[in-house]
Amino acid sequence: MKRRVISVLIVLMLAVAPALMIEGCSSRPTLNVLNWGDYMEQSVIDQFEKEYGIDINYIPVTSNEEMYVSLTTEGANYDLAIPSDYMVERLIKEDMLQKIDYSKIPNIKNLDQKFLNQDYDSGSEYSVPYTWGTLGILYNKTMKSS
Repeated sequence: MKRRVISVLIVLMLAVAPALMIEGCSSRPTLNVLNWGDYMEQSVIDQFEKEYGIDINYIPVTSNEEMYVSLTTEGANYDLAIPSDYMVERLIKEDMLQKIDYSKIPNIKNLDQKFLNQDYDSGSEYSVPYTWGTLGILYNKTMKSS
């Protein structure tokens, strides 16, 4: 079975960051991001923080189930979550996602339409593609390590 990892809402970082930058605040706003452990380089986070004047609280997870527990824990406060397709569908059914305001994401026009309107989010109301593809690990069993 082909396993796709189509994650959500990463584009909202660009939409949310300007709204968080309010003049007169004594401290920098924080964007709470729940994502797969190694999907975002620290240098990208650092650059984003510097450019938009906010702090990113990057919380890594190792599975959709771990992400779900984090999202449903009492007092959980995440601005951005990046689950896989089947978890997006579950979160929609449980009314845990906010609809996306595409007027704040003008670059959506640059996405290939084949990645939008997926079965798990018909109409792309709650999710945008972040990554797509499959991972394969190959090795040459005739090679010996030294």
